[in-house]
Amino acid sequence: MNTSDDTITYKYSNVPTKEEFDERFNSLISEDYSTITIEETINKIKNKLGPLPKIYRGTTSEMKFIRARKEKSIGENEDICTINPFTYPKNQSSKNLRANIKDKPVFYCSLSSVHTILKEIKSEINDIVYLSVWKKPKGITIKKTLFLPTSLPSDNIYQPWIEEWVSEFKKGVIEGDAESLLYAVEKINELFLHDNYELTSKIAHSSIYDYADLTDCIVYPSVAHNYKDLNIAIHPDYVDENLILTNLLKVRVTNVEKPNMQILKCGEYDLKTKVITWSTPRSKEELNNFLNDIDIGMNIL
Repeated sequence: MNTSDDTITYKYSNVPTKEEFDERFNSLISEDYSTITIEETINKIKNKLGPLPKIYRGTTSEMKFIRARKEKSIGENEDICTINPFTYPKNQSSKNLRANIKDKPVFYCSLSSVHTILKEIKSEINDIVYLSVWKKPKGITIKKTLFLPTSLPSDNIYQPWIEEWVSEFKKGVIEGDAESLLYAVEKINELFLHDNYELTSKIAHSSIYDYADLTDCIVYPSVAHNYKDLNIAIHPDYVDENLILTNLLKVRVTNVEKPNMQILKCGEYDLKTKVITWSTPRSKEELNNFLNDIDIGMNIL
C-alpha cells in the first residue's frame, strides 16, 4: 500500500470471492480464542483472512479529543494534580477491551461530544466525572485506520464522509477486485458494531501496535451512543509526543441524555511544571466556555 499525500493506492493479490470470504470469516468468528496466546490469535486471523484490507486516512488539521473518567475509578495513589489519572492508563489492564489487548493500553477518547463520552463511561445521574480536552495542533499528521461500516445510521454526523472514503478506497484499488475487497472491509468493520472483544481487540492491537508506521490510531463507531458518533483509540507514544492537555473540569452529572452537569472545579495544566492547579469556578460562564470548546460538533477526519 502507498500512502503519499496525494493518493492512497492498494494492492492485494489472490483476493477471495465473497463466498470464500464468508466461509473463512464465519469459521473465524465461531472459534474460541480464550485459551490461545495473543500472537497465536493474530496469526490465525491473518492466516484465515489473508492481508486485511483497511481504509487509511492522514490528517494534518487541528483536532480535539475528549476523555472522561469517573472520580470513583481513581485510585488512592493517583494524584489528580498530575496528568497521569487523565491520560491513557499506565498500569496494566486485566482484560481485553474493544480496541486494546491486556497490558497494551490505548488512549480512548471521543471525537465529537460530551454526550458520547459520558455514554462510553456509562455515566449516571450524580456521578462525579473529570472531563479533559486534548488538542492535536495543526500541521502534525495523525495516521488513522478506519473501522467504519457503511451500515451506520443516517444521523451519524460522519456518514457522508464514510461514503466518500469508501469511494476513494474503490478507486485506489490498482490490483485486486475492488468489490471483493470492499466486502471484506465491511465484514471486518462490522465486528466493531458488537461486543466481540476477543476479535476486535486483536485486530485493533495489530493495527495500532504492529503497523505503527501506517497507523497512529483507529476510528470506530460508538456502540454506547447507538452508533451516532465515533470513538478513537490512539497509540500511547503518539499521545505523549503530540497531544496537549488544554482543559479540565470536575463535574457532577445531572442529566446524561442532554447532557447537563454542575461544574465543581476547573483544572489548569502547566506545560512547564507538569502540574494541574484546581480552582473553584467563578461563574457559569466557565462551564459554558468549556463546553463550547469541547462540544465541537465534528472533527475533520
